[in-house]
Amino acid sequence: MNLLLVFLLILAVRLASVFIVQTFYVPDEYWQSLEVAHKLTFGYGYLTWEWVQGIRSYVYPLLIAGVYKLLALLNLDTVQLLIIVPRILQATLSAYSDYRFFVWSGKKKWALFLVLVPWFWFYIGSRTLSNTLETSLTMIALSYFPWSGENTTYLWFAAICCFLRPTSAIIWIPLCIYHLRKSRLSASELIFKHFLVIGLLVGAVCVAIDTYWHGRIIITPYEFFKYNILHNIGSFYGSHPWYWYFTVGLPTVLGINTIPFIFGVIDTVRHKRNYPVRKQLFIIILLSLVVLSTIEHKEFRFVASLLPLCLYIIADTLTRWSYNASSY
Repeated sequence: MNLLLVFLLILAVRLASVFIVQTFYVPDEYWQSLEVAHKLTFGYGYLTWEWVQGIRSYVYPLLIAGVYKLLALLNLDTVQLLIIVPRILQATLSAYSDYRFFVWSGKKKWALFLVLVPWFWFYIGSRTLSNTLETSLTMIALSYFPWSGENTTYLWFAAICCFLRPTSAIIWIPLCIYHLRKSRLSASELIFKHFLVIGLLVGAVCVAIDTYWHGRIIITPYEFFKYNILHNIGSFYGSHPWYWYFTVGLPTVLGINTIPFIFGVIDTVRHKRNYPVRKQLFIIILLSLVVLSTIEHKEFRFVASLLPLCLYIIADTLTRWSYNASSY
């Protein structure tokens, strides 16, 4: 399968979503990105309480601000372009992450099909949400994860992901432990030469950016944890029962893929020794759902980053079933 054609197909689908999806989803796609970037570039714009209290990082808005600055220099900073161009940027990143998912999944046709059909990913894949960026970075990081062999490239993407969305640590702490257990390198070498070095470098850059733009020394992941977990401020925006992610949240994100996912989970549990990667992914999915379920405020987009893990299980399951069926 021609990889360039695969990427162009994925890119076409993601770019199409920019112009097809014209609806409003949540305020955060503006207040946590576009509005902030507008203020950084043009000097005016409204910052919500999250920016006043410092629970959000400026890293993502700065990327969009760079786009705005370029548009302004070219005298193309019209309202329409200020809205569309950042979405094109995010759609392109989402397309690349989808391509990396395809590569990670062994370049299976089922993987390509599955990454293109989820309606929820089509719905948010081009939106300027930190959750969309988180999902894209998660896909990319998973594709570089050393499921076999040695590779620490994934740590850069995982570290950025965790800094921008601290809840991503629920995914990456178990995976880092898994890496430590299976690696041929010693635990001390991995921790001190890779985990800590990359983590501190990414953290230092992000803290420096946030400190400069917030105007005070600040670690936004800590502020995020303090307000959203310790102070439970999220419950002000609504609360759901503990089982919501299991019965509504994840099934809605997966859509029709919920059915093959259930079969994939059953097959993984029954033959866990044969599918170590699927087993690890299922453990992380389950752990993430359990941890996130302890937080009162729940939203569909909060489990979007679990989508690539679920799709991998589905793709691998359907590929094996298709192969077995064709052998008869």
